Amino acid sequence: MPLNQDQRTTITDFLGETHQFVVIRPLGDGYLADVYLMRSLQDGTPVVVKILKTRHAEAERATEFLREADLLEQLAHRPEVVNPHPPGKGEILLEDNVRLPCTLQEYVTEPYRPLPELVEEGLSEPMGLVICHQLASLLSYIHSLGIVYADLKPEHIYWNGTQIKVIDWNVVKELSTAEYDVFQEAVAREIRAFGQAMYYLFTGRSTVKWASGPSLTTLVSGNDANTHVDFADTTTDMALSLGTRLIIERSLQENLETVYQSASELERALAQQVQRLSQPITREPITQTRAALSKGLAALEAADYEDAISYFEEAVFNTPGLITQSHLVTARIRQDERLPDSVKDQIEENLTLFRMAFQEGDLATALDALASSETILQHAGSSTQAGPSEHWEVRILHELASQVTQAVEQAEEALQAGDYSAAQQLLQQASTLEPAAPFLQERLQTVNAFQVQLEAGEKSLQSHQFSEAAAAFQTLLDHMPQSASIEERWVAAKLGQGQIALEHNHFTEAQHAFEAVLERQPENKEARAGLAALESRRQRMQELEGWLTPGTYSLPDW
Repeated sequence: MPLNQDQRTTITDFLGETHQFVVIRPLGDGYLADVYLMRSLQDGTPVVVKILKTRHAEAERATEFLREADLLEQLAHRPEVVNPHPPGKGEILLEDNVRLPCTLQEYVTEPYRPLPELVEEGLSEPMGLVICHQLASLLSYIHSLGIVYADLKPEHIYWNGTQIKVIDWNVVKELSTAEYDVFQEAVAREIRAFGQAMYYLFTGRSTVKWASGPSLTTLVSGNDANTHVDFADTTTDMALSLGTRLIIERSLQENLETVYQSASELERALAQQVQRLSQPITREPITQTRAALSKGLAALEAADYEDAISYFEEAVFNTPGLITQSHLVTARIRQDERLPDSVKDQIEENLTLFRMAFQEGDLATALDALASSETILQHAGSSTQAGPSEHWEVRILHELASQVTQAVEQAEEALQAGDYSAAQQLLQQASTLEPAAPFLQERLQTVNAFQVQLEAGEKSLQSHQFSEAAAAFQTLLDHMPQSASIEERWVAAKLGQGQIALEHNHFTEAQHAFEAVLERQPENKEARAGLAALESRRQRMQELEGWLTPGTYSLPDW
Protein backbone atom coordinates (compact mmCIF):
# COMPACT_ATOMS: atom_id res chain seq x y z
CA MET A 1 0.00 0.00 0.00
CA PRO A 2 1.97 2.99 -1.29
CA LEU A 3 2.08 6.25 0.63
CA ASN A 4 1.17 9.52 -1.03
CA GLN A 5 3.10 12.77 -1.11
CA ASP A 6 2.28 15.03 1.89
CA GLN A 7 0.59 12.12 3.66
CA ARG A 8 1.06 12.22 7.43
CA THR A 9 2.19 9.06 9.16
CA THR A 10 2.73 7.91 12.72
CA ILE A 11 5.65 5.71 13.76
CA THR A 12 5.56 4.08 17.16
CA ASP A 13 8.86 3.01 18.66
CA PHE A 14 9.25 -0.11 20.79
CA LEU A 15 8.93 1.92 23.98
CA GLY A 16 5.44 2.97 22.95
CA GLU A 17 6.28 6.58 22.06
CA THR A 18 4.87 8.03 18.82
CA HIS A 19 6.68 10.14 16.22
CA GLN A 20 4.97 12.12 13.48
CA PHE A 21 6.25 12.35 9.90
CA VAL A 22 5.03 13.62 6.53
CA VAL A 23 5.89 11.92 3.23
CA ILE A 24 8.04 13.97 0.84
CA ARG A 25 8.48 11.40 -1.95
CA PRO A 26 9.26 7.72 -2.57
CA LEU A 27 12.98 6.86 -2.93
CA GLY A 28 12.86 3.26 -4.02
CA ASP A 29 11.03 -0.04 -4.19
CA GLY A 30 13.26 -2.88 -3.03
CA TYR A 31 12.73 -6.59 -2.64
CA LEU A 32 12.22 -6.38 1.12
CA ALA A 33 11.08 -2.81 1.67
CA ASP A 34 9.56 0.34 0.25
CA VAL A 35 11.75 3.36 0.87
CA TYR A 36 10.45 6.91 1.42
CA LEU A 37 11.90 10.28 2.14
CA MET A 38 9.93 11.82 4.98
CA ARG A 39 10.17 14.90 7.16
CA SER A 40 9.99 14.76 10.92
CA LEU A 41 7.21 17.01 12.20
CA GLN A 42 9.13 17.36 15.47
CA ASP A 43 12.30 19.01 14.10
CA GLY A 44 11.80 19.23 10.30
CA THR A 45 14.70 16.85 9.57
CA PRO A 46 14.52 14.83 6.33
CA VAL A 47 14.59 11.12 7.14
CA VAL A 48 14.88 7.93 5.08
CA VAL A 49 12.17 5.49 6.21
CA LYS A 50 12.28 1.86 5.07
CA ILE A 51 8.99 0.00 5.45
CA LEU A 52 8.96 -3.80 5.32
CA LYS A 53 6.67 -5.08 2.58
CA THR A 54 3.50 -6.81 3.75
CA ARG A 55 4.46 -10.12 2.14
CA HIS A 56 7.63 -10.26 4.29
CA ALA A 57 6.02 -9.22 7.54
CA GLU A 58 6.36 -12.59 9.30
CA ALA A 59 8.17 -12.44 12.64
CA GLU A 60 11.49 -14.00 11.51
CA ARG A 61 11.85 -11.75 8.47
CA ALA A 62 10.80 -8.69 10.49
CA THR A 63 13.52 -9.38 13.07
CA GLU A 64 16.10 -9.73 10.29
CA PHE A 65 14.86 -6.51 8.68
CA LEU A 66 15.08 -4.52 11.92
CA ARG A 67 18.64 -5.75 12.45
CA GLU A 68 19.83 -2.91 10.16
CA ALA A 69 18.69 -0.33 12.69
CA ASP A 70 20.49 -2.17 15.52
CA LEU A 71 23.63 -2.37 13.41
CA LEU A 72 23.57 1.35 12.55
CA GLU A 73 23.21 2.10 16.26
CA GLN A 74 26.20 -0.16 16.96
CA LEU A 75 28.28 1.61 14.29
CA ALA A 76 27.06 5.14 15.01
CA HIS A 77 30.54 6.19 16.17
CA ARG A 78 32.01 5.44 12.74
CA PRO A 79 31.92 8.53 10.47
CA GLU A 80 31.78 6.31 7.36
CA VAL A 81 28.39 4.84 8.32
CA VAL A 82 25.02 6.44 7.69
CA ASN A 83 23.50 7.51 11.01
CA PRO A 84 20.29 6.11 12.47
CA HIS A 85 17.56 8.70 13.06
CA PRO A 86 15.56 8.57 16.29
CA PRO A 87 13.84 6.33 17.10
CA GLY A 88 15.90 4.14 14.73
CA LYS A 89 13.15 1.54 14.32
CA GLY A 90 9.50 0.99 15.09
CA GLU A 91 6.13 0.31 13.49
CA ILE A 92 4.42 2.61 11.02
CA LEU A 93 0.64 2.93 11.06
CA LEU A 94 -0.91 2.59 7.59
CA GLU A 95 -4.47 2.46 6.30
CA ASP A 96 -6.92 -0.03 7.76
CA ASN A 97 -4.93 0.05 11.00
CA VAL A 98 -2.11 -1.99 9.39
CA ARG A 99 1.18 -1.75 11.22
CA LEU A 100 4.49 -2.69 9.53
CA PRO A 101 8.06 -2.72 10.85
CA CYS A 102 10.21 0.20 9.66
CA THR A 103 13.69 1.64 10.12
CA LEU A 104 14.76 5.29 10.14
CA GLN A 105 18.13 6.75 9.12
CA GLU A 106 19.66 10.02 8.03
CA TYR A 107 19.08 11.26 4.49
CA VAL A 108 22.49 11.57 2.85
CA THR A 109 22.42 14.64 0.61
CA GLU A 110 24.59 17.64 -0.35
CA PRO A 111 27.46 18.10 0.17
CA TYR A 112 27.63 14.29 -0.07
CA ARG A 113 27.41 12.97 -3.62
CA PRO A 114 27.17 9.38 -4.90
CA LEU A 115 30.34 7.80 -6.26
CA PRO A 116 29.04 7.25 -9.85
CA GLU A 117 28.36 10.97 -10.14
CA LEU A 118 31.91 11.79 -9.04
CA VAL A 119 33.43 9.18 -11.36
CA GLU A 120 31.58 10.67 -14.31
CA GLU A 121 33.16 14.05 -13.55
CA GLY A 122 36.58 12.52 -12.91
CA LEU A 123 38.48 12.02 -9.65
CA SER A 124 42.18 12.57 -9.09
CA GLU A 125 44.18 9.53 -8.05
CA PRO A 126 45.08 10.94 -4.59
CA MET A 127 41.43 11.76 -3.81
CA GLY A 128 40.28 8.37 -5.09
CA LEU A 129 42.83 6.66 -2.85
CA VAL A 130 41.57 8.57 0.20
CA ILE A 131 38.05 7.32 -0.56
CA CYS A 132 39.33 3.76 -0.91
CA HIS A 133 41.39 3.98 2.27
CA GLN A 134 38.40 5.17 4.30
CA LEU A 135 36.29 2.35 2.88
CA ALA A 136 38.99 -0.24 3.63
CA SER A 137 39.28 1.13 7.17
CA LEU A 138 35.54 0.65 7.66
CA LEU A 139 35.64 -2.89 6.27
CA SER A 140 38.60 -3.74 8.49
CA TYR A 141 36.63 -2.60 11.54
CA ILE A 142 33.38 -4.43 10.80
CA HIS A 143 35.25 -7.61 9.83
CA SER A 144 36.88 -7.53 13.26
CA LEU A 145 33.32 -7.70 14.66
CA GLY A 146 32.43 -10.67 12.45
CA ILE A 147 30.32 -8.49 10.14
CA VAL A 148 30.53 -8.57 6.34
CA TYR A 149 28.80 -5.73 4.48
CA ALA A 150 28.01 -8.06 1.54
CA ASP A 151 26.52 -5.41 -0.75
CA LEU A 152 29.47 -3.24 -1.79
CA LYS A 153 28.41 -1.15 -4.78
CA PRO A 154 29.55 2.29 -6.01
CA GLU A 155 26.02 3.69 -5.63
CA HIS A 156 26.10 2.85 -1.92
CA ILE A 157 29.15 5.07 -1.35
CA TYR A 158 28.87 8.85 -0.93
CA TRP A 159 31.65 11.44 -0.66
CA ASN A 160 31.64 15.06 0.54
CA GLY A 161 35.22 15.95 -0.35
CA THR A 162 36.71 14.75 2.94
CA GLN A 163 34.56 11.88 4.22
CA ILE A 164 32.67 8.89 2.83
CA LYS A 165 29.24 7.64 3.90
CA VAL A 166 28.08 4.10 3.21
CA ILE A 167 24.33 3.52 3.01
CA ASP A 168 22.08 0.42 2.74
CA TRP A 169 23.15 -1.93 5.53
CA ASN A 170 20.16 -4.23 5.15
CA VAL A 171 21.89 -7.33 3.72
CA VAL A 172 24.95 -7.56 6.00
CA LYS A 173 26.12 -10.98 7.13
CA GLU A 174 27.12 -11.75 10.69
CA LEU A 175 29.48 -14.70 10.78
CA SER A 176 31.43 -16.44 13.47
CA THR A 177 35.15 -15.80 13.17
CA ALA A 178 35.59 -19.24 14.73
CA GLU A 179 34.43 -20.78 11.44
CA TYR A 180 37.63 -19.60 9.80
CA ASP A 181 37.15 -21.00 6.29
CA VAL A 182 33.62 -19.70 5.92
CA PHE A 183 34.51 -16.29 7.31
CA GLN A 184 37.69 -16.03 5.23
CA GLU A 185 35.79 -16.85 2.03
CA ALA A 186 33.23 -14.14 2.85
CA VAL A 187 36.02 -11.64 3.51
CA ALA A 188 37.72 -12.58 0.23
CA ARG A 189 34.46 -11.98 -1.67
CA GLU A 190 34.11 -8.61 0.07
CA ILE A 191 37.67 -7.64 -0.90
CA ARG A 192 37.01 -8.64 -4.53
CA ALA A 193 33.88 -6.47 -4.46
CA PHE A 194 36.10 -3.70 -3.10
CA GLY A 195 38.49 -4.28 -6.00
CA GLN A 196 35.60 -3.99 -8.46
CA ALA A 197 34.53 -0.67 -6.88
CA MET A 198 38.12 0.59 -6.90
CA TYR A 199 38.56 -0.42 -10.54
CA TYR A 200 35.37 1.47 -11.41
CA LEU A 201 36.50 4.49 -9.42
CA PHE A 202 39.76 4.81 -11.36
CA THR A 203 38.74 3.58 -14.82
CA GLY A 204 35.10 4.55 -15.22
CA ARG A 205 34.28 0.95 -16.21
CA SER A 206 31.47 -0.76 -14.36
CA THR A 207 32.78 -4.18 -15.45
CA VAL A 208 36.38 -5.25 -14.99
CA LYS A 209 38.14 -5.68 -18.32
CA TRP A 210 40.34 -8.75 -18.52
CA ALA A 211 43.00 -9.24 -21.17
CA SER A 212 44.70 -12.39 -22.40
CA GLY A 213 48.33 -12.93 -21.51
CA PRO A 214 50.50 -14.71 -18.95
CA SER A 215 49.12 -14.44 -15.45
CA LEU A 216 51.20 -15.98 -12.70
CA THR A 217 48.29 -15.96 -10.25
CA THR A 218 46.65 -18.72 -12.27
CA LEU A 219 49.65 -20.96 -11.57
CA VAL A 220 48.95 -20.61 -7.87
CA SER A 221 45.24 -21.33 -8.15
CA GLY A 222 45.82 -24.23 -10.52
CA ASN A 223 43.18 -23.22 -13.08
CA ASP A 224 43.72 -22.78 -16.80
CA ALA A 225 42.72 -19.12 -17.00
CA ASN A 226 45.35 -17.01 -18.68
CA THR A 227 44.05 -13.49 -18.20
CA HIS A 228 44.85 -10.36 -16.24
CA VAL A 229 43.28 -7.02 -15.42
CA ASP A 230 43.60 -4.60 -18.33
CA PHE A 231 44.07 -0.92 -17.52
CA ALA A 232 44.61 0.22 -21.12
CA ASP A 233 42.16 2.63 -22.80
CA THR A 234 40.53 3.66 -19.54
CA THR A 235 39.53 7.14 -18.44
CA THR A 236 42.76 7.47 -16.47
CA ASP A 237 44.91 5.27 -18.73
CA MET A 238 48.63 5.90 -18.12
CA ALA A 239 48.07 8.40 -15.30
CA LEU A 240 47.45 5.64 -12.72
CA SER A 241 50.57 4.90 -10.68
CA LEU A 242 52.11 1.46 -10.32
CA GLY A 243 51.27 1.13 -6.61
CA THR A 244 47.58 1.82 -7.21
CA ARG A 245 47.41 -0.66 -10.08
CA LEU A 246 48.99 -3.35 -7.93
CA ILE A 247 46.43 -2.81 -5.16
CA ILE A 248 43.52 -3.02 -7.62
CA GLU A 249 44.85 -6.12 -9.32
CA ARG A 250 45.55 -7.94 -6.09
CA SER A 251 42.11 -7.04 -4.69
CA LEU A 252 40.47 -8.64 -7.72
CA GLN A 253 42.24 -12.01 -7.53
CA GLU A 254 40.00 -15.08 -7.32
CA ASN A 255 42.61 -17.19 -5.56
CA LEU A 256 42.47 -16.99 -1.76
CA GLU A 257 46.27 -17.28 -1.55
CA THR A 258 46.72 -14.30 -3.87
CA VAL A 259 44.05 -11.82 -2.81
CA TYR A 260 44.62 -9.66 0.27
CA GLN A 261 44.19 -11.88 3.30
CA SER A 262 42.27 -9.24 5.24
CA ALA A 263 40.79 -5.79 4.92
CA SER A 264 43.42 -4.68 7.44
CA GLU A 265 46.18 -5.68 5.03
CA LEU A 266 44.36 -3.84 2.25
CA GLU A 267 43.95 -0.79 4.50
CA ARG A 268 47.70 -0.71 5.22
CA ALA A 269 48.56 -0.95 1.53
CA LEU A 270 46.22 1.94 0.73
CA ALA A 271 47.54 4.04 3.63
CA GLN A 272 51.07 3.62 2.29
CA GLN A 273 49.97 4.53 -1.21
CA VAL A 274 48.10 7.63 0.01
CA GLN A 275 51.20 8.76 1.91
CA ARG A 276 53.42 7.91 -1.05
CA LEU A 277 51.47 10.07 -3.48
CA SER A 278 51.12 12.92 -1.00
CA GLN A 279 54.91 13.28 -0.80
CA PRO A 280 56.64 15.01 -3.73
CA ILE A 281 59.78 13.41 -5.10
CA THR A 282 62.43 15.39 -3.25
CA ARG A 283 66.11 14.90 -2.55
CA GLU A 284 65.44 13.32 0.84
CA PRO A 285 63.26 10.39 -0.38
CA ILE A 286 65.69 9.77 -3.26
CA THR A 287 68.60 9.68 -0.81
CA GLN A 288 66.63 7.33 1.44
CA THR A 289 65.80 5.16 -1.56
CA ARG A 290 69.46 4.83 -2.53
CA ALA A 291 70.37 3.90 1.03
CA ALA A 292 67.56 1.33 1.22
CA LEU A 293 68.52 -0.16 -2.17
CA SER A 294 72.16 -0.43 -1.05
CA LYS A 295 71.17 -2.23 2.15
CA GLY A 296 68.72 -4.43 0.28
CA LEU A 297 71.31 -5.49 -2.28
CA ALA A 298 73.75 -6.32 0.53
CA ALA A 299 71.11 -8.40 2.30
CA LEU A 300 70.26 -10.14 -0.98
CA GLU A 301 73.93 -10.98 -1.50
CA ALA A 302 74.05 -12.43 2.02
CA ALA A 303 70.88 -14.48 1.30
CA ASP A 304 69.05 -12.62 4.08
CA TYR A 305 65.87 -12.40 2.04
CA GLU A 306 63.57 -11.09 4.77
CA ASP A 307 65.83 -8.09 5.36
CA ALA A 308 66.24 -7.62 1.61
CA ILE A 309 62.48 -7.55 1.13
CA SER A 310 62.09 -5.08 4.00
CA TYR A 311 64.71 -2.71 2.55
CA PHE A 312 63.33 -2.97 -0.97
CA GLU A 313 59.80 -2.29 0.32
CA GLU A 314 61.20 0.86 1.94
CA ALA A 315 62.76 1.83 -1.39
CA VAL A 316 59.46 1.29 -3.21
CA PHE A 317 57.67 3.35 -0.57
CA ASN A 318 60.06 6.29 -0.95
CA THR A 319 60.37 6.20 -4.75
CA PRO A 320 57.72 3.96 -6.32
CA GLY A 321 58.57 2.80 -9.81
CA LEU A 322 59.39 -0.14 -12.04
CA ILE A 323 63.08 -0.17 -11.11
CA THR A 324 62.61 -0.30 -7.33
CA GLN A 325 59.70 -2.74 -7.74
CA SER A 326 61.89 -5.10 -9.78
CA HIS A 327 64.39 -5.29 -6.89
CA LEU A 328 61.57 -6.25 -4.54
CA VAL A 329 60.33 -8.94 -6.92
CA THR A 330 63.87 -10.35 -7.16
CA ALA A 331 64.05 -10.74 -3.38
CA ARG A 332 60.63 -12.36 -3.17
CA ILE A 333 61.52 -14.89 -5.84
CA ARG A 334 64.82 -15.64 -4.09
CA GLN A 335 62.87 -16.31 -0.88
CA ASP A 336 60.54 -18.82 -2.53
CA GLU A 337 61.78 -22.27 -1.54
CA ARG A 338 59.54 -23.97 -4.11
CA LEU A 339 61.52 -22.58 -7.04
CA PRO A 340 64.77 -24.31 -8.04
CA ASP A 341 67.96 -22.26 -7.85
CA SER A 342 68.40 -22.42 -11.61
CA VAL A 343 65.06 -20.69 -12.11
CA LYS A 344 65.91 -18.05 -9.48
CA ASP A 345 69.23 -17.38 -11.19
CA GLN A 346 67.57 -16.93 -14.57
CA ILE A 347 64.91 -14.59 -13.19
CA GLU A 348 67.46 -12.49 -11.30
CA GLU A 349 69.61 -12.23 -14.42
CA ASN A 350 66.60 -11.17 -16.49
CA LEU A 351 65.47 -8.57 -13.96
CA THR A 352 69.01 -7.17 -13.80
CA LEU A 353 69.03 -6.92 -17.61
CA PHE A 354 65.59 -5.26 -17.47
CA ARG A 355 66.84 -2.57 -15.09
CA MET A 356 69.97 -1.82 -17.10
CA ALA A 357 68.14 -1.70 -20.43
CA PHE A 358 65.21 0.31 -19.08
CA GLN A 359 67.42 2.96 -17.48
CA GLU A 360 69.30 3.36 -20.77
CA GLY A 361 66.09 3.64 -22.77
CA ASP A 362 66.56 0.30 -24.57
CA LEU A 363 62.91 -0.59 -24.08
CA ALA A 364 62.83 -3.50 -26.53
CA THR A 365 65.53 -5.35 -24.56
CA ALA A 366 63.83 -4.48 -21.26
CA LEU A 367 60.53 -5.93 -22.47
CA ASP A 368 62.20 -9.07 -23.78
CA ALA A 369 63.79 -9.64 -20.38
CA LEU A 370 60.43 -9.44 -18.60
CA ALA A 371 58.71 -11.65 -21.20
CA SER A 372 61.43 -14.24 -20.70
CA SER A 373 60.92 -14.10 -16.92
CA GLU A 374 57.19 -14.73 -17.35
CA THR A 375 57.82 -17.74 -19.56
CA ILE A 376 60.35 -19.20 -17.11
CA LEU A 377 57.94 -18.79 -14.20
CA GLN A 378 55.11 -20.35 -16.18
CA HIS A 379 57.17 -23.46 -16.82
CA ALA A 380 58.34 -23.53 -13.21
CA GLY A 381 54.79 -23.24 -11.95
CA SER A 382 53.49 -26.05 -14.13
CA SER A 383 56.33 -28.39 -13.19
CA THR A 384 56.88 -27.63 -9.49
CA GLN A 385 53.57 -26.10 -8.29
CA ALA A 386 55.63 -23.02 -7.38
CA GLY A 387 54.57 -19.42 -7.63
CA PRO A 388 53.57 -17.49 -4.49
CA SER A 389 51.27 -14.53 -4.68
CA GLU A 390 54.04 -11.97 -5.22
CA HIS A 391 55.18 -13.49 -8.54
CA TRP A 392 52.28 -12.04 -10.51
CA GLU A 393 54.02 -8.67 -10.11
CA VAL A 394 56.45 -9.77 -12.84
CA ARG A 395 53.59 -9.81 -15.31
CA ILE A 396 52.39 -6.41 -14.13
CA LEU A 397 55.92 -5.03 -14.50
CA HIS A 398 55.85 -6.30 -18.06
CA GLU A 399 52.46 -4.75 -18.72
CA LEU A 400 53.45 -1.38 -17.28
CA ALA A 401 56.82 -1.37 -19.05
CA SER A 402 54.88 -2.04 -22.26
CA GLN A 403 52.68 0.96 -21.53
CA VAL A 404 55.74 3.13 -20.91
CA THR A 405 57.08 1.97 -24.27
CA GLN A 406 53.78 2.75 -25.95
CA ALA A 407 53.70 6.20 -24.36
CA VAL A 408 57.26 6.93 -25.52
CA GLU A 409 56.40 5.82 -29.05
CA GLN A 410 53.24 7.93 -29.07
CA ALA A 411 55.23 10.89 -27.73
CA GLU A 412 57.63 10.48 -30.65
CA GLU A 413 54.70 10.49 -33.07
CA ALA A 414 53.33 13.62 -31.38
CA LEU A 415 56.75 15.27 -31.74
CA GLN A 416 56.82 14.52 -35.44
CA ALA A 417 53.35 16.01 -35.73
CA GLY A 418 54.52 19.11 -33.86
CA ASP A 419 52.12 18.45 -30.99
CA TYR A 420 54.57 19.11 -28.16
CA SER A 421 51.83 19.46 -25.57
CA ALA A 422 50.66 15.89 -26.25
CA ALA A 423 54.25 14.66 -26.20
CA GLN A 424 54.80 16.35 -22.83
CA GLN A 425 51.66 14.76 -21.38
CA LEU A 426 52.57 11.29 -22.62
CA LEU A 427 56.10 11.46 -21.22
CA GLN A 428 54.84 12.85 -17.91
CA GLN A 429 52.36 9.97 -17.66
CA ALA A 430 55.16 7.49 -18.39
CA SER A 431 57.24 9.16 -15.67
CA THR A 432 54.53 8.43 -13.08
CA LEU A 433 55.37 4.74 -13.54
CA GLU A 434 59.13 5.29 -13.40
CA PRO A 435 60.11 8.75 -12.12
CA ALA A 436 63.79 7.81 -11.83
CA ALA A 437 64.43 6.70 -15.44
CA PRO A 438 67.13 9.04 -16.88
CA PHE A 439 66.04 8.59 -20.49
CA LEU A 440 62.48 9.70 -19.68
CA GLN A 441 63.72 12.81 -17.89
CA GLU A 442 66.07 13.63 -20.76
CA ARG A 443 63.30 13.25 -23.33
CA LEU A 444 60.95 15.33 -21.23
CA GLN A 445 63.55 18.11 -20.94
CA THR A 446 64.07 17.99 -24.71
CA VAL A 447 60.34 18.21 -25.36
CA ASN A 448 60.04 21.09 -22.91
CA ALA A 449 62.78 22.94 -24.77
CA PHE A 450 61.06 22.21 -28.09
CA GLN A 451 57.78 23.51 -26.66
CA VAL A 452 59.46 26.78 -25.66
CA GLN A 453 60.98 27.06 -29.16
CA LEU A 454 57.63 26.32 -30.80
CA GLU A 455 55.80 28.92 -28.70
CA ALA A 456 58.46 31.51 -29.51
CA GLY A 457 58.16 30.71 -33.21
CA GLU A 458 54.38 30.90 -33.25
CA LYS A 459 54.43 34.18 -31.29
CA SER A 460 56.87 35.67 -33.83
CA LEU A 461 54.75 34.36 -36.71
CA GLN A 462 51.61 35.97 -35.32
CA SER A 463 53.38 39.33 -34.87
CA HIS A 464 54.81 39.12 -38.44
CA GLN A 465 58.37 38.83 -37.21
CA PHE A 466 59.00 36.29 -39.93
CA SER A 467 62.80 36.09 -39.75
CA GLU A 468 62.70 35.23 -36.03
CA ALA A 469 59.87 32.74 -36.60
CA ALA A 470 61.74 31.05 -39.44
CA ALA A 471 64.87 30.73 -37.30
CA ALA A 472 62.87 29.14 -34.43
CA PHE A 473 61.12 26.65 -36.72
CA GLN A 474 64.41 25.87 -38.49
CA THR A 475 65.89 24.77 -35.15
CA LEU A 476 62.98 22.38 -34.66
CA LEU A 477 63.26 21.07 -38.23
CA ASP A 478 66.94 20.33 -37.67
CA HIS A 479 65.89 17.90 -34.92
CA MET A 480 62.78 16.57 -36.69
CA PRO A 481 63.25 16.92 -40.46
CA GLN A 482 60.25 14.66 -41.16
CA SER A 483 57.75 16.71 -39.15
CA ALA A 484 55.14 17.96 -41.63
CA SER A 485 53.56 20.23 -39.02
CA ILE A 486 56.80 22.06 -38.23
CA GLU A 487 57.63 22.23 -41.93
CA GLU A 488 54.33 23.98 -42.66
CA ARG A 489 55.02 26.54 -39.94
CA TRP A 490 58.54 27.09 -41.26
CA VAL A 491 57.24 27.49 -44.84
CA ALA A 492 54.72 30.11 -43.68
CA ALA A 493 57.49 32.00 -41.89
CA LYS A 494 59.86 31.85 -44.90
CA LEU A 495 57.15 32.99 -47.29
CA GLY A 496 56.32 35.87 -44.96
CA GLN A 497 60.01 36.72 -44.71
CA GLY A 498 60.30 36.70 -48.51
CA GLN A 499 57.25 38.90 -49.01
CA ILE A 500 58.41 41.50 -46.47
CA ALA A 501 61.90 41.54 -48.02
CA LEU A 502 60.36 41.94 -51.49
CA GLU A 503 58.21 44.86 -50.36
CA HIS A 504 61.35 46.62 -49.10
CA ASN A 505 63.31 45.75 -52.27
CA HIS A 506 65.68 43.46 -50.36
CA PHE A 507 65.93 41.19 -53.38
CA THR A 508 68.73 38.91 -52.17
CA GLU A 509 66.98 38.12 -48.86
CA ALA A 510 63.66 37.57 -50.67
CA GLN A 511 65.28 35.30 -53.24
CA HIS A 512 66.97 33.18 -50.53
CA ALA A 513 63.68 32.85 -48.64
CA PHE A 514 61.63 31.73 -51.67
CA GLU A 515 64.36 29.38 -52.93
CA ALA A 516 64.68 27.80 -49.46
CA VAL A 517 60.98 26.97 -49.58
CA LEU A 518 61.30 25.46 -53.05
CA GLU A 519 64.19 23.26 -51.89
CA ARG A 520 61.80 21.56 -49.45
CA GLN A 521 58.62 21.93 -51.51
CA PRO A 522 59.51 22.20 -55.22
CA GLU A 523 55.86 22.63 -56.21
CA ASN A 524 55.04 25.39 -53.74
CA LYS A 525 52.99 27.88 -55.76
CA GLU A 526 53.42 30.79 -53.36
CA ALA A 527 57.21 30.51 -53.47
CA ARG A 528 57.18 30.30 -57.28
CA ALA A 529 54.87 33.30 -57.44
CA GLY A 530 57.18 35.15 -55.06
CA LEU A 531 60.19 34.49 -57.30
CA ALA A 532 58.23 35.60 -60.36
CA ALA A 533 57.21 38.81 -58.60
CA LEU A 534 60.81 39.28 -57.52
CA GLU A 535 62.08 38.94 -61.10
CA SER A 536 59.42 41.33 -62.40
CA ARG A 537 60.27 43.92 -59.78
CA ARG A 538 63.98 43.55 -60.51
CA GLN A 539 63.38 44.22 -64.20
CA ARG A 540 61.31 47.28 -63.43
CA MET A 541 63.97 48.56 -61.09
CA GLN A 542 66.64 48.01 -63.72
CA GLU A 543 64.55 49.86 -66.30
CA LEU A 544 63.98 52.69 -63.87
CA GLU A 545 67.66 52.87 -63.02
CA GLY A 546 68.53 52.96 -66.75
CA TRP A 547 65.96 55.66 -67.42
CA LEU A 548 67.39 57.82 -64.65
CA THR A 549 71.05 57.40 -65.76
CA PRO A 550 72.34 60.56 -67.64
CA GLY A 551 72.74 60.11 -71.41
CA THR A 552 70.49 57.11 -71.58
CA TYR A 553 67.24 58.91 -72.18
CA SER A 554 65.87 61.98 -73.99
CA LEU A 555 63.10 64.37 -73.01
CA PRO A 556 59.91 64.31 -75.03
CA ASP A 557 59.70 66.84 -77.87
CA TRP A 558 56.80 69.06 -76.83
